[in-house]
Formats: sequence, C-alpha cells, structure tokens
Amino acid sequence: MQLSDISLLGIAIVVVMMACCGGLFIMLDKRMASRMGRVLIYYTLSLVVACLYIMGLFKVGQWWASLLWSLPLVAVTALLTLRKAHVPAKKLYWYVALSEFLAMIIGCGIITLTLPVESHVAIIVSQALLAGMMIKSVSSAIRSYTGSLANTQEHIQYMLANGANHNEAIMPSVKRALRGAVVPLLYRMTRPVAMALPLLLCGLLLGGVSPIVAVVVVMVATCVSFACCLLTVIICLVTFDKVLFDRSGKYIG
Repeated sequence: MQLSDISLLGIAIVVVMMACCGGLFIMLDKRMASRMGRVLIYYTLSLVVACLYIMGLFKVGQWWASLLWSLPLVAVTALLTLRKAHVPAKKLYWYVALSEFLAMIIGCGIITLTLPVESHVAIIVSQALLAGMMIKSVSSAIRSYTGSLANTQEHIQYMLANGANHNEAIMPSVKRALRGAVVPLLYRMTRPVAMALPLLLCGLLLGGVSPIVAVVVVMVATCVSFACCLLTVIICLVTFDKVLFDRSGKYIG
C-alpha cells in the first residue's frame, strides 16, 4: 500500500466526521472539546515523531541501530511504569529500567529468530509491543507488591519472629505482585477478538499478509510479550529487596 492509494474522498469524510464530533462537544461541553483537541494534536505529533525515527531506522537498515533504540525507549518506559505504579522513581528507577531492558533484548531476539522478516523490522515492532505491555503489566505488579507489603507489615514481622525466613514472610506479597502482573495481560487476551481485532492483526491484514500467517505472528508476539513481562517482574522483585527492606527485613518503603 502506497500513500497515493489512500482515497482523498475517504480522508475528507473522516475529517468531516471528526469535525462533527468536535462541534457536538463544543455545544454541550467546551471543556471536553478542548481536551479532545489537545489529545488529538498530541496523538498526531506522536505519530509523526514515531514515523520519523522509524524511517531513519529503516534507512539505516541495520539490526544494531534498531537495538540501540531500546536504550531511550526503556528509559521512558521505566519512568512511565513507575509513574503509573504511583511509586517514587528515585529508589526503583534503575532496577526497573535494567529489568525491562534485559527482558526487551531477550524478547526482540526470540521474535527476530522466529519470524521470517528482516531483523531490524522485527526488532522495531517487538520493542513497541513489549514497551506497551510492560507499562501496564509491570506497573500493576509493582503497585500490588508495594501496597501488599505496606499492609502486611505485622504479618511479616510475625512470620519472621516465628522462624520463617525473609522469602517465606514476603511470599504472599510476591503472589499478589505476580497476579497483578498477569491480570492486565489476560484482560487483553480475553477481549472478544472476533469483534475487536488487535491492532497488530489489523496492520498485518492491511499489509497483505494471509490471515493464517497473521494469526501465527500475533500469537508468537503475544506469548513472547507475556513471558517477557513476567521475567521483568521477577527480576524486579528479586532486586527490590536491597531498596525496600533494611538488614533486619523490615519494610522501609
């Protein structure tokens, strides 16, 4: 599909539809209309920036250049993860960033090895998928973990006083964290796919890929993303001990 293949009449209809939506809210709720306009402008600018850097990576056409993009992407992803988890970024930022970077490298490698596409293309797509899923999954896990630790301090101290080791004492919180990591991922997979196709599947079909191949690609990408998100959470939980607990095993937040 080329840019010249897109119908100008269709574009005009889309513009009129959006103008009607904006006009409706201008009459009923000017505050919401203003918000819609700001979000639409932000979304358009974001797409333009993404298009420019992807075009640059495609022009280079080297896997190492696409992989190098993981560094700024992980830096922003870790910050958004902690922000969504409502946790101070100063203490946990580097642990989350390194965990997500390691899982992203592994995920990109597996997808590149599995799918019959050029390596730099597979890496770019993998990074986008993993970053989006990590923000939701890892932030949910960290929020569940820290919240559980704060609410079960007495239970943890009771377990430690009765001979339990540190890992046994915090295991209920670990289970809640893993459950919190999985729930957003399962929610995405339990949506009625027949009525609301995933964006990746839509993109593959619009690109001319056969439905069977498109489904296989989506399943591979989803399973790799699922495993990498859990790997990120596990690494985070293991490394957080140095920051969240003192030497006596007391939670210090």
